[in-house]
Amino acid sequence: MAKTAQQRRIEQLIRTQTAAIRKAFVEAMAKASSGIDTAALVRLLEAGNIEAAAQLFKIDSGVMYPLQRAIQDAFIYGGLAVTQDLPKGLAGRFSFDGAHPRAVALATEQAAALVTNISDDAIINARKVISDGLASNRALTGVARDLAGRRVGNRRVGGVLGLTQPQTDRAINIRSMLRDPARIAEYFEGGAARYKESDRRFDKLVRKAINDGRALSQADVDRVTDGYKAKATGNRAKTVARNEAFIAQATGRDESYRQMLEGGNVESVTVRWQHNLSVNPRDDHVAMDGTVIQLGETFNFPDGARMKYPHDPAGGAAHSIGCRCVAIHRVKLPRDEAPQITEGIIPSGNEPSWVQSIEQFRVTEAGMSGANDLARVVSKDELVSSLTGNLLGSSSQATVSVKANSLFLYAKGGKISEISRRIDLVEKVAEHSIFQLESSAQASGAGKAVLKGSVDLYKKIGIKEVRLNANISVGGYAWAKYGFAPDADSIGEVIDQFRRSANQNLSIPEKDLPALMKILEPRNRDSFWALSDSKWGKEVMLGSNWNGKLDITDEASMKRFNDYVGK
Repeated sequence: MAKTAQQRRIEQLIRTQTAAIRKAFVEAMAKASSGIDTAALVRLLEAGNIEAAAQLFKIDSGVMYPLQRAIQDAFIYGGLAVTQDLPKGLAGRFSFDGAHPRAVALATEQAAALVTNISDDAIINARKVISDGLASNRALTGVARDLAGRRVGNRRVGGVLGLTQPQTDRAINIRSMLRDPARIAEYFEGGAARYKESDRRFDKLVRKAINDGRALSQADVDRVTDGYKAKATGNRAKTVARNEAFIAQATGRDESYRQMLEGGNVESVTVRWQHNLSVNPRDDHVAMDGTVIQLGETFNFPDGARMKYPHDPAGGAAHSIGCRCVAIHRVKLPRDEAPQITEGIIPSGNEPSWVQSIEQFRVTEAGMSGANDLARVVSKDELVSSLTGNLLGSSSQATVSVKANSLFLYAKGGKISEISRRIDLVEKVAEHSIFQLESSAQASGAGKAVLKGSVDLYKKIGIKEVRLNANISVGGYAWAKYGFAPDADSIGEVIDQFRRSANQNLSIPEKDLPALMKILEPRNRDSFWALSDSKWGKEVMLGSNWNGKLDITDEASMKRFNDYVGK
């Protein structure tokens, strides 16, 4: 499906709340680190009281409250944002109740789980570092500094607070490698630092020690290890913030729709799993893309996970961390309020009644009666002409059958295409969900003619963008030829996917790979189009999945479009 206004609003909400949660996480860790009594820590270490020393790293609930509040806010904002996706009448009646006992419990539970996890990690990490320090006979003041971090101005850096347990294990291993001349070469693997969170500024220092056949000094070991921990903590902040923002908004939205359904405001609510591009897409999430269930039902996965929506905590970290999938909700109004959609043939002439037959253009996401507004700026003949690309002459020779949200075009008794689209006169966007032509129509060049007719119509009524999701059959390749390109926030990831696909494609000769990779090097729109025009384009791009648009106001996009359709 095309990236809808609902999806764009979800993504904007996630960006905003991610920034707020990340800021709260960083500030909480800084405050907790500054509050550690290092003198008491050293005394406990000298006394051999390891457990009491580790307990000093238990994080006070008051320190974590801003982080808890940021997560709860993301939940509330997720619930409140739902009204923007509702038909105007319903949006005016329904209000999300953030004080509902169930809503309060859900928001509190998520925040409390994270705080407990971070605090538990801190204590376990402290035990690990203390044990390693004692085993290697390090000075206890050095162990204490390794635990609490060193002072930089009025804050501490390089401590264990904020790290995950695996990150702490890697920091311990880095220290072990760097102080041992027999192991220091292990710091690098395949020409690069073994751990991606290592501070690359120290690579030259480590390489020189390896070439000299020696270990690093204690001071340099501390610097390199602290550099790793600083980057690792920053990465955990990013991961926590993004994951918690996804979970909070998704849970808040689900609760909002549950309240709506329970209050009798709607007859039913559907939930569609929308897979979005990610660095390492999960195969089961890709397979779930487009699946629709009723609110309250579950998406069931091969590993046994049962989730009511993407990022449902019930799926655990395996289905959440790094995932960018979202839930797209659709409401069904009670029968006495639902707009009446006429199924059958658009009547001849230009009577107002034809508006009822194109209710699929209702701009429900913009909260307005889109069909009526559309009728003011385009006649029925113009509509049918745009849909048939003028191939059939006057509209009396064509019929347009409306069923659910799709238009089925017929000529001389035969179906030529199926189109499902949404025209938004407020955002000035046309979103194509389905744009399929029968093979006979494709052979005659009807695809180009129909799309040209549609774009001509869009220009007439002020539409600025045509959006779609290229994922059907040859769509990932074909739409690029028309001048469509991925959205700016995802084009880099799309090109990276093409690079991986090319490297794994045995049909592409190895000698061609350098030239192909050079085309993809810029990671921008021009390289995307250049790939589609190259001799490898079809091989690499077929079967790809990307959200994109045709910018009708952009000269380069429209030149490419017009050249391809033969205008």
